[in-house]
Amino acid sequence: MKDSKINFKATEKGEKQEFETNSLESIVFTYDNNTSVTYEATYIMKSKD
Repeated sequence: MKDSKINFKATEKGEKQEFETNSLESIVFTYDNNTSVTYEATYIMKSKD
C-alpha cells in the first residue's frame, strides 16, 4: 500500500502541518459550542481472486 499524507491547518490562517496517514488513529474536531466529532481511521483490504 502506498503511503499517503494529509495536510491540516488548525485555523484558516494557521500554518499547514503534514501527517502520514498510516500514523493517524483518529482526528477529533472540537467546535466553539464544546461539541466534538471524532473520525477514526479504518483500513480496508481487498483480496485478489
